[in-house]
Amino acid sequence: MIESLMNGWPGRRLASTWRSRVARARGFFVKDGVGQLKKAATVVRHIGQFRRIDRALHDHRLATCLLLSYRLGLFDVLSDEPMGAAEIARRSGLDEKATKNLLSILESLDVIDGEGQRFWTTSFGREFFDARSPVSLVPIFEVCETYAHAYPDLLEAARTGARPPMLDIFDETGRIDSLLKGVNYYLDQAARELFVTTDLPQVRHFIVGSMGVSFSALVMEAFPESQVTYGCLPHLVTRIPQLCEVYGVDRSRVVDMHAHGGEPARDQWGSEAFDLVFLTKKMILDPDNDLGTKFAEKSFEVLNPGGAALFWETISDEGTAPASQAMEAFLDFGVSPRGPVLRGATFRRQLEAIGFSEVEVVPCMEGATTFVIARKSG
Repeated sequence: MIESLMNGWPGRRLASTWRSRVARARGFFVKDGVGQLKKAATVVRHIGQFRRIDRALHDHRLATCLLLSYRLGLFDVLSDEPMGAAEIARRSGLDEKATKNLLSILESLDVIDGEGQRFWTTSFGREFFDARSPVSLVPIFEVCETYAHAYPDLLEAARTGARPPMLDIFDETGRIDSLLKGVNYYLDQAARELFVTTDLPQVRHFIVGSMGVSFSALVMEAFPESQVTYGCLPHLVTRIPQLCEVYGVDRSRVVDMHAHGGEPARDQWGSEAFDLVFLTKKMILDPDNDLGTKFAEKSFEVLNPGGAALFWETISDEGTAPASQAMEAFLDFGVSPRGPVLRGATFRRQLEAIGFSEVEVVPCMEGATTFVIARKSG
């Protein structure tokens, strides 16, 4: 009994950790001790960067396991009631032994519980791995899986600069739905912070695209009299009604939902008289045709005096950035491999040259993402 209590004592676990570290240090001298010490010294010199990359590589394996389990439907089959591995495999259409191995890994991650050959979901698993849960991570799973599928295309993108078809919002055959769901899920979180840290102008009528539907729901909550216009490419417009349903958009407050060709200078943006224009990752699109600048110019043109354009972009200033921001920059790379790296000061000057004033960069999500607010003088 005393041994059992000691095994659960934090000091016992700490001692075990140090025994392992001492053993690893002694292991240097099993073979080529001098060479091993030199390697260790190199790691120590770069310990901060090493830990960051080592953690990323570890997390990649973790994410792969979770994505695999999600795509195979294990989270759909598991429930609160204990179920045998054989039955889970049968319901999932999987090999029994392979299923048992995956379930054991998920159990070690505390995503599910298990005892012997029987497994069931934890409260964490129910909340975050069930697509029906309001805090489900499934939309992010979908984005990550899309990028995993696009890996060969990303290799080609780096060689040629061509947009990967699977990630190209202009390509109707791409995996548009996963990108739309993931971006709207993410903006629903990030924009909440924006609303409590920044003063937006009084909004009566505003315009967003399909990736800003969750944002539009937040605007309508903050400004109860506001109305929205949705405008984007034809194959994206068809997805907007479902997104409106997901985020509880009052359809009676939707003024217009129209398609356009994606060329701002030629497109008609609804009434073209808005208090707020929300643009998602437009500044990195089609840099050879300077499409981002055209979107910014069009935004200034359709704004009412005193209105604001809100840009969701990755602002990567010089130096080391949070890993989460670097990962968002990589998502941008997938969508537009040759898109410009936006610097805060340079982007501010670009917007001011168009005519905007009071340009403000607003970091959110602990620096993971940024919004840029550019106002039109009243």
